Amino acid sequence: MGKEENKKHPVDFNNIPITGILLSLVWIIFIGTACIFAIRNQYQLSIKLAKTEAIASYNKDLAYRRWSSMHGGTYALVTERTIPNPYLEDVKERDIATPSGRALTLINPAYMTRQVHELAEEQYGVKGHITSLNPVRPENAPLPWEMKALEAFEKGESEYLSVDDTGQGKYLRFMRPMITEKSCLKCHAVQGYKEGDIRGGISISVPLSLNNAIEKTSIKAIIIVYTIVCLLGLAALGIILFMRGKHQRIQKIAEDKLRFQAKLLDAVEQSIVATDMNGKIVYCNPYSEKIYGWKRSEVIGHDMMRLMIPEPNMDEALKDHFRVLEGESWSREVYIKNKSGKLFPALVSASPVYNEKGEITGGIAISIDLTEKKKLEAQLQQTQKMEGIGILAGGIAHDFNNILAPIILHSQIAMDDIAQDSPLQVSMKEIYRAAIRARDLVRQILTFARKGQDSRIVLRASLAVKEAMKFLRSTIPATIEIRLDIKTEHDTILANPTQINQIVMNLCANASYDMKEKGGIITVTLDNGDEKDGDRSGCDLPTGQYLRLSVMDTGPGITPEIINRIFEPYFTTKGPGEGTGLGLAIIHGIVKSHEGGIAVETSPGVGTTFFIYLPLVDGNAVIEEDKKTEIKKGRERVLFVDDEDAAITAMKKILIRLGYTATTSNSSRDALKIFKDNPAGFDLLITDMTMPAMTGLQLVREVRSIRPDMPVILCTGYSDQIDDEKAEMAGVNEFLIKPLSMYDIAGAIRRVLEKDKI
Repeated sequence: MGKEENKKHPVDFNNIPITGILLSLVWIIFIGTACIFAIRNQYQLSIKLAKTEAIASYNKDLAYRRWSSMHGGTYALVTERTIPNPYLEDVKERDIATPSGRALTLINPAYMTRQVHELAEEQYGVKGHITSLNPVRPENAPLPWEMKALEAFEKGESEYLSVDDTGQGKYLRFMRPMITEKSCLKCHAVQGYKEGDIRGGISISVPLSLNNAIEKTSIKAIIIVYTIVCLLGLAALGIILFMRGKHQRIQKIAEDKLRFQAKLLDAVEQSIVATDMNGKIVYCNPYSEKIYGWKRSEVIGHDMMRLMIPEPNMDEALKDHFRVLEGESWSREVYIKNKSGKLFPALVSASPVYNEKGEITGGIAISIDLTEKKKLEAQLQQTQKMEGIGILAGGIAHDFNNILAPIILHSQIAMDDIAQDSPLQVSMKEIYRAAIRARDLVRQILTFARKGQDSRIVLRASLAVKEAMKFLRSTIPATIEIRLDIKTEHDTILANPTQINQIVMNLCANASYDMKEKGGIITVTLDNGDEKDGDRSGCDLPTGQYLRLSVMDTGPGITPEIINRIFEPYFTTKGPGEGTGLGLAIIHGIVKSHEGGIAVETSPGVGTTFFIYLPLVDGNAVIEEDKKTEIKKGRERVLFVDDEDAAITAMKKILIRLGYTATTSNSSRDALKIFKDNPAGFDLLITDMTMPAMTGLQLVREVRSIRPDMPVILCTGYSDQIDDEKAEMAGVNEFLIKPLSMYDIAGAIRRVLEKDKI
C-alpha cells in the first residue's frame, strides 16, 4: 500500500466538505500557534518589565551609593533601626552630635544601600542585596545563585539574569558587578582592593507577581482577540467554501449538461460536423466516422469541403458556406464523398453557430445518409408497381376468365362433334390450346401478383420446354433459327408446368423481337450445374444441385444504361402496343419463388444469354392422364348457377353431354327459390362465387340451412374474398378456378358425388 495507494486515491480538493474540514483545521492550528506565540511573548514581556524594574532599582542603588561615596557618607539620627555601624569603629567621626544634642551616626554607602533594600522589600517586595566573595559583614555573604553570578563576573561577564522559583513565587534575579572606584578606597582599601577591581555586586530580586495582573489581562485579551480572529476566519472560510461550492455546483451542472449534450451528439444516428469561419472542421460526432470513413483525428483542423465535397459541386458548396456565414440556414439533398471517394446521397442541413455575443463563429452541418432511404424508395416503387399489377390482374381476372370459359367449353364440344379427319379439327384444337394458354397466363399473372394459387408438381423440365418450343416454331419469324440442346437426363424439378412454359416463351419472344429485322439464332440449352455455376451478378444460390436453362441469342445485346432495370415491372424498350414490360418481371418472380436464380450476360453487338437455375429434386415425374379418354359421366341432378349467360349455355351443354340432368339459373336469388321449392330434387349445387344480390358463399349457406348434406362445388374467375382454405371452412366440397374444361368439370363432379363430401 503506501505510495501506490496514495496515487490511486489522491485527496480530492474539489470535494467541498473535505476541503472545508482540512482548511478549518489548518486555520485553527495556525491561530492556536499564533495565540501561543503571543502569550509566550507576553510572558517574555513580563520578564522584560521585571528586568527593567530590576535595572532601574540597581541604577538607583548605584546612584545613591556613588552620591554617598562622593560625599564620604552621610549622617543620620541614631534610632533603633539605624544604630551605629560597628564596622566603622575605626572612623573617628562615626558618631557626632548636633548643637541641639541630637546623636548622629555615619551612614556609609553600603549601610545606606542595605537599609534602602530592606525598606524596598517591605514596601514593594523587591529584594536587594550587597554581596561579595570577600564580604566584611557575614550577612553580605553571597547566596548560591549570587555565587554563580560573581564567578561569572570573574570570568568577564558584565551581567547575570535568571528566573527562579524560590518557593515563595517566581522571581527575576538580576545582578551586576560593583567596580571599585576611587571614592570606595576610603573604606575598602584596607581589604586590598584597587581602583577598577570587582569587589562584589548588587543583586536585585523582583517578584514576577507584581506584573501578574497585567500579564493575565493581556493574555486574556490575546485569547479573546485570537478567538475572534479564528471565528471570523472560519466564518470567512465557510463563506468562501460555500460560494466555491455553489460555483462548483453551477459549473458541474453546466459540465453535466455539456457532457449530456455531447453524449446526445455522439448517440445521434446522423452526421454532425462543426466548422470555423474558414471551413476547418472543429468537431464531428462518431456517426460521421461511420458514413464518411474518416476518423475524427484525421479530419479535425482540415477543410471540410476538400474532404467531403465532390469537385463538380465545389462552387455550389462555397456559395452554401458563405450563406451560412451570413446567417442563413439551408437544407437539401446533395451528393457527398466518403474517404474512398465514393459518392452517396445525403440530406444536409446547415446553420450558423453563434457565440455569447451573438457573433457568427462558424457553421454546423447535419447530414443524413439517404442510401438506404433511396433503396427503400426503390423497393416501395417496386412494391407499388407489383400492387398495380395485382390490382390490374384482380380487376380483369374474373371477367376475362368468364370470357374464356365458354371458349374452352364450346371448343371441346366442337372437337367432340367434328370428325377427326376434318380440317376444322385442327383449327378447333388451336382455339382450345390458345384458350387454355390464356387461362394459364391469367393464373400466372395472379400468382405473380400473389393473388392466385401456385400448384406445383414433380415434372421433367425437358418435356415442358419441348412443348413450348413446338408453339414457338409456329410464331417466330422464319429468319430466326431456333435450336434446342438438351445435355442432361436429370431434369426433374418441382414446378408449375405452365410457369416453365412461360419462362421459355417470354425469353424466346424477347430474343426474337430484338432479331426480327436482321434474323439470327436462338439457342435453348438444358444442362446441370450447382451453386458455383450460378455465381453471377444478381444470382446468389443456396448450396445444392440445379437445372440450368439458358436462352442465348445473337441479337444486338443490352446496353449498360438499362441492364439494371430489365426486371422491373412495366419497363420495356418496345414501342407502344408492342410490349407490356411484364415478361421479364414475371420470369424473375417465377424463378425466385422456386428458390432459384436468374442472371444475364450480354455484349453489345454480339448477343445476350439468360441463365435460369432451378433446384433439382429426386422422384418420379407426374404423368398426366389423357383426360379425353377417361371422362367420367353420371345421371345425377345438378343445379348450376352463374350470372353469365354464355357460361350457363356452355355449362348446360357440357352437363347434358356428361349425362347429368341440368337445371340452370343466372340469378342466385332465383336459384335459391328453385331449391327451396324442391330441396330433394337436386344431387349437386355448382355455383359461381361473384354474383349480384347474393354471392356464391351466401347461396351455399342458405342451401345448407335447408339441406345440410347438400354437395356443393364453388367456382370463381377470381375473388380476393375466397380461397381453398376459406372455401373448406365454409363447407364447400370442391373449389375450382374458372375457366374450366370439360375434363375439370367431369372430374370434380365425380369426386364430390362419389366421396359424398359435405
